Amino acid sequence: MINFKRFWLDWAMAFVPTALVLPISVPAMLKSKAIRNYMVPRSPNIGTAFELTFELENKGIKRFNVTADQFSLVFENNRGILTYKEHSKSRFVDFDVQEING
Repeated sequence: MINFKRFWLDWAMAFVPTALVLPISVPAMLKSKAIRNYMVPRSPNIGTAFELTFELENKGIKRFNVTADQFSLVFENNRGILTYKEHSKSRFVDFDVQEING
């Protein structure tokens, strides 16, 4: 017999927290941009991943896979406010550029 009370409690614990995770905003600098091509499993296609690497003000490093549009809007050595969500892994939300450096 299925314990429906336990089922819904497990479901709530598994899915609700990911929706309720608040974004974190910290000062950061974009250290590098990278485009990586990879083979798609069981397919003749090639995929493309766009990666941004940020240095936080506490000297920590955060890497994010982003969309092509997000990738094209920022440049290396730009400083600004990095917004991301931290749950089981980090998810990029936004980078608000405040200072443009060479």
